[in-house]
Amino acid sequence: MKVFVIGAGAQGNVISWVLSRSRDVEEVVLADLHLERAREIIVLNGSDKLRGEKVDAGDVGSMVKLMKDGMDMVINATLPDFNLKIMEAAYRASVNYLDMASGTAKEWTIDQGVTRQLSLHESWKEKGLAALINTGRDPGVTNVLVREAYDKMTSVSDVEIRDISYPRIEVPISLMSTEASILGSSMPPQVYENGEYKRFPPFSGREEVETEMGKAVIFLHDHEEVSTIPRFLSVKNVFFKMGNPDADLSKKLYDLGLMAEEKIGICGVDVAPRDVLSKILPLEPSSLKEYMGHVKDGRIDSKNVLFVKITGRRGGNPMKVEFVIRGLSLTECSNIIPGSSDISYLTSVSASIFSLMLLRGEVNHTGVFPPEVLESAERERFLKMVGEWNIKIDEMMSVKRGPASKE
Repeated sequence: MKVFVIGAGAQGNVISWVLSRSRDVEEVVLADLHLERAREIIVLNGSDKLRGEKVDAGDVGSMVKLMKDGMDMVINATLPDFNLKIMEAAYRASVNYLDMASGTAKEWTIDQGVTRQLSLHESWKEKGLAALINTGRDPGVTNVLVREAYDKMTSVSDVEIRDISYPRIEVPISLMSTEASILGSSMPPQVYENGEYKRFPPFSGREEVETEMGKAVIFLHDHEEVSTIPRFLSVKNVFFKMGNPDADLSKKLYDLGLMAEEKIGICGVDVAPRDVLSKILPLEPSSLKEYMGHVKDGRIDSKNVLFVKITGRRGGNPMKVEFVIRGLSLTECSNIIPGSSDISYLTSVSASIFSLMLLRGEVNHTGVFPPEVLESAERERFLKMVGEWNIKIDEMMSVKRGPASKE
């Protein structure tokens, strides 16, 4: 089978590695507007299954042409801005589609992105095609775990997701796109509260947390799970929070107006403060070689932990299910898949597993759908494969039984 991967960045690197090691995959075409980035990954990967192509993710016609060259599916490993263009190309080429996120994009919110993708469901279903969206770490693994808990309860009231990172960076670089970070942080977070969608100001819902890795501060954050879970599962409240030990600093930058999109005049020139901020903050490493050099020298490391808490009832009794997702450290991930990080590893290993399940015919759904739609056997298979990549998921379940309970 042949897979077309669009985007030769952090995610494309990991996906190419996982798929090129699979017996089911005959060829991986790694495409990017900057062909040299794909070539760097191909050299680092070392597999003869990889081939690089130059493609503009905004040019539907060129993508259709490449997809029709025997591709069995396309994986969108680039920015959510290109989701609809790549989906259109996949639909026209009659190949299955997979991505890792619906937003945040420059032109729409996450919820708008999800709505636009899901609006294509019937046309994809009629054609017998599958478009599995939001298949990374969070969203992705988190959605599967929520459905796992949901099926154990007779009713669900609350879904709480907390994403906490502990980076250690001793050189002036960023581990993610500065522009994307500013855009995501300054987006008013959507919350599903008492059966209704609401938006709050950025950096609302401040919470101090402490894990085995230390203290951190988290805030409400706009995220895909809040948009998709209430559409497919009957729940009352959903929120997503994320942060790190220095999250208050990001809030101060926002409070100072440095993430504002509205332009202001400076020395006769109109500029957006967020554009200035994105230029003066540290950038991502310019190449995999630079990134791996910092990892090797011990100048950067990071670790992430995810908490997913679902509360509801089973029968007449209150019930709570909590999951803790513990990934490997950045250094450990890069030792397994060269050039990966703790975030790109879990995100793209998850997406790769979903893609292999699609390729093998192990996903019995068509249309456009997120992971929480998957049935029990499909989720069991996915979680088993995730565990094989050293991603640890702990589950804690409690049921408070009343004196008259028959359960």
